[in-house]
Amino acid sequence: MLAALLTVSACAGTQKIELDVRPKADLPRPPEKAVLPAPRAINERPLKFIVVKLPNDKIYIALTPDQYAVYEANRAEIRRWVREARYQIKYYTAPPTAPEPAVKSEEPKK
Repeated sequence: MLAALLTVSACAGTQKIELDVRPKADLPRPPEKAVLPAPRAINERPLKFIVVKLPNDKIYIALTPDQYAVYEANRAEIRRWVREARYQIKYYTAPPTAPEPAVKSEEPKK
């Protein structure tokens, strides 16, 4: 009986308040997802091949060890760009309720 009396007396002092929750027309609507920057441009270094012709009419295209290092640096730069672009594709194609993929910031070693 005491619990019923306290419940009724607690609700007697409340007022009904109506809130206007309609969006205002002049307020900008936030984007559904953040706009990501484009992947950083590929910084490709020039590569110089050596043409080697052997006496038996075979021709080889070769690289010096220094130029092979440049070749590998260019490949790493392309892989970095693809990784960044792949992250953007996953980010923009994921459903809005799915958690966003973690950002990996890997700078190429120089």
